[in-house]
Amino acid sequence: MSQSFRTIGMILDSPFPPDARVENEATHLIEKGYAVHLFCLCYKSSEAGIFVHNGIILHRYFINHEVFKKATALIHSFSWLDYLFQPLIKDFIWQLSPDVLHVHDMLLARVAIKIARRRKVPVVLDLHENRPEILPYYPHMQTKLGKLLVSIPRWRKEQVKLMQAADQVILVTEEAKVDAVSEGVPASKISVVPNTIRPDIFYQYPVDQSIIRRFDPSFIYLLYLGDTGLRRGTDTAIEALEILLKSELKVKLILVGRNREDQQLRQMVLEKGLTDHVYQEGWQDLSLFPTYLEVATVCLSLIKRNRHHDTTYANKIFQYMAAARPQVVSDCPPQRRVIEEARCGLVVPADDPQATALAIQCLLQNRKEAHQMGENGKKAIAETWQWKKKAGALTDLYRNLF
Repeated sequence: MSQSFRTIGMILDSPFPPDARVENEATHLIEKGYAVHLFCLCYKSSEAGIFVHNGIILHRYFINHEVFKKATALIHSFSWLDYLFQPLIKDFIWQLSPDVLHVHDMLLARVAIKIARRRKVPVVLDLHENRPEILPYYPHMQTKLGKLLVSIPRWRKEQVKLMQAADQVILVTEEAKVDAVSEGVPASKISVVPNTIRPDIFYQYPVDQSIIRRFDPSFIYLLYLGDTGLRRGTDTAIEALEILLKSELKVKLILVGRNREDQQLRQMVLEKGLTDHVYQEGWQDLSLFPTYLEVATVCLSLIKRNRHHDTTYANKIFQYMAAARPQVVSDCPPQRRVIEEARCGLVVPADDPQATALAIQCLLQNRKEAHQMGENGKKAIAETWQWKKKAGALTDLYRNLF
């Protein structure tokens, strides 16, 4: 059969758009001649139906948002919750009759694999992250009820079972692959497709001068982009800023992103008397990231060490590289490897504000070397780390599958 007639049914456990990884993979496969249909959710009945987005045929299914949140938190503790999603996924697969089912993440994977098996449809499981290892940091897991009802060991076992049940598995880093193989998943069925950026899109975003004018050019600006939760090292960034200010540097910190822990950060800033030196910008559209990067002198990715961060990339490091900005990052193995190989920044121990402050000072005192680090990062994006360079593994997977 001609490749152009192959139909891929993708399963996503959230509304779409946005999801950069899903869109990058789907559009890449469309460019290779496949037809891609995406099962996704919506929380308003008026938004349900079939739509087209950048060549991707969306099948939006309505579900109550509150019911969905509660069900997905418990789905791998109580398997009967599969029945909530089974009619939706069954309808999608029965109507589409895909040649392959490509399941994003593990929330809906068990029920999707069961239905696909009945139709003898091969399954590709695409794990965007190590969900069991990030679960303990979610707000609902900080409650007594959450800890009682959600079993992290059970989630870990379920993730391994799902990888073993799938015909092919996609992971985001080599470290994640090593981790999966150690759990008994055959290396031969694992492909590594990292999250990175598409420069052809990233460089087209215009700089918003109204934002630029808000920042006094006589100051040095440190920048953090992304989820602002404490596990991302945002508290370490604030503590490092406090140390730098004691050295009488004219430096400020910009945090672009949001998290439920933002109030804790605000309290921390207030107690340290740093209100005039920290900008908490909240969530901003991806299209504004190049504007904030234009303001930045040094960029930060100080994520803390855990099994999740140690097996995934922080997408922000690639955005920093694309903007030719030197960066200071924590020593989580995947991002350490990228930064050291590209020679585009300095690596410090995670959760160490003193080392972070010293690294930032080093970059500020050696501007020529810092500039070269930024240029090295931009070159690495062009030659190694942009999406088109990394999507070959996805192409090979599907070529071999058929």
